[in-house]
Amino acid sequence: MTTLLHRTLALLAVSGLGLLGASGAEADPLNPLPITTTPSETTVTSGDTLMLDISTPGLGTTLGAFDITISYDPTLLSFNAAATNFGTSLGDTTLFEAIAFAQGTSPGSIEIAETSLLSTDDLASLQAGGPPFDLADLSFTALGSGPADFEVVSAVGVTGNVPEPASWSLLLAGLPLVAALRRRQRRG
Repeated sequence: MTTLLHRTLALLAVSGLGLLGASGAEADPLNPLPITTTPSETTVTSGDTLMLDISTPGLGTTLGAFDITISYDPTLLSFNAAATNFGTSLGDTTLFEAIAFAQGTSPGSIEIAETSLLSTDDLASLQAGGPPFDLADLSFTALGSGPADFEVVSAVGVTGNVPEPASWSLLLAGLPLVAALRRRQRRG
């Protein structure tokens, strides 16, 4: 349940639906996000563990969210979603400063997304060192031997202010009330 909630919240913010609105400055629309993928090995043999580092040189302004799709050869590699580590450029996911997920969307395709819940000022201080930003490290297990090739299918980022935690809390608190009202209307 928690994983589904995290995925839903991340997708809402990253997709730019604007359901929550942003306090302060408005968020910019989705922007193409330049991505660099760096595998720990270029050739694998069966049983090897391969790490794929995903980073970005940035957008020239504060990055508040991203959504990236990467393809790979599923006959050669198996994605280990549980071993995914997200960078801290958008906040620490263990401290609920950011919501992130990584999932295999189909054989040979992975989607990763992260949305910061920090204020624009906090994001700016986290990203003050400048790019490149380490977005995520993905783990794969080799099923056979051969070259480990990856392709970035799509990558978008959201710059500017993102919804603050209070906005998220308000939405989450209101959803059960709306559901209760709809049930009551159906009965009455």
